[in-house]
Amino acid sequence: MKKIKYLTKLLDSCNKKNKPLSGPGFSLQISVFLLVAIGTLMVFSSSVDMSLERYHSAYYIFNKQLMWLGIGTLSFLFFYKLVDYRLLQKYAKPILFVSLIFLMVVLVFGSHHMGAKRWLNLGPFSFQPSEFAKLAIIIALADFIDRKKSKLNKSNSLLPLGLIVLLPLILIFLEKDLGTPILIALVAFSMLLAGGLSWLIVFLMGISAVFAGIFAVLIKPYRLKRIHDFAQSFFSIDSTSYQVNHSNWAFGSGGLFGKGPGNSEMKDLWLPESHTDFIFPIIGEEFGFIGAMGILILYIVFFVSGWAISRKSDTYFGSMVAFGITVLIAYQALINMGVATAILPAKGLALPFISYGGSSLIVNMIAAGILLNIAKNGK
Repeated sequence: MKKIKYLTKLLDSCNKKNKPLSGPGFSLQISVFLLVAIGTLMVFSSSVDMSLERYHSAYYIFNKQLMWLGIGTLSFLFFYKLVDYRLLQKYAKPILFVSLIFLMVVLVFGSHHMGAKRWLNLGPFSFQPSEFAKLAIIIALADFIDRKKSKLNKSNSLLPLGLIVLLPLILIFLEKDLGTPILIALVAFSMLLAGGLSWLIVFLMGISAVFAGIFAVLIKPYRLKRIHDFAQSFFSIDSTSYQVNHSNWAFGSGGLFGKGPGNSEMKDLWLPESHTDFIFPIIGEEFGFIGAMGILILYIVFFVSGWAISRKSDTYFGSMVAFGITVLIAYQALINMGVATAILPAKGLALPFISYGGSSLIVNMIAAGILLNIAKNGK
């Protein structure tokens, strides 16, 4: 009987691995495919002039993005097709430990860029450990919530819970990066609430995080200036930062239907980082309000699909991982678009699946692969 049950389980597992996606899994797959395709085209469109000026080749940045896309696609297929997501729980602690090691290494050996120390150079390649830390924290938190769900509000659970989140946040903050810790804190609070942690405890943690954020702003004049410019923008839109100001011009000049593919003027070295943090305004300028709303709708489809996958997961761990990945992508997209439209203070975060960047794209593709792996094993 035991052998028959084992064979039945094995056959069921094989069938799940090969069955086509339907429902939320299918819609999430389509949204990811469209976002990546649009992102690849927009990276090319927005980077030609900058690539030509910096690297004397109009296709240098685009070719690098294609390389990252290839690695990201292989990573996506590996975590979607070949690895059972349940193995992530078994290795949750080592994954977090390795992530912490890389965050420490980057503080010592990392390269400086625009005042921050976030990248590790490995020959011709470089990667950003904080991007991988986002996924590591989600996996570690999901594992902890799954194991301690009946004791989550006990005092002896709060210390290890704090270490899982605080240690990487402090290390990332020391890289002179405030946006990523804010994003991770939002994701962590959301996961803890969904996992059953008391509203009061989460509220107190949130208050502490707010005071920590205020302190982080006050100790750096450039951060304080960003907050000042943002506050002033409510009275005069011209008071916003240079980038946000030109971002608004890009959206305004795009109108309803845009100027057409490749016809953006702001990308011609007027809007800094137009292929990374401020790629959304270029989409608005070239494809207008309709194009910008199309991007927003794709993220909504991703969010709704991810939420449904979380609810249908066959394990509690899978449910929490799916929820964490879903809110991570949703929050990051909202923050990026909020900054680009002057709704939020200026902060450098990439637009998921769209902005140029190897670490960000690969991690997002891995996250999407894990989500679809949970979907195919779900109820």
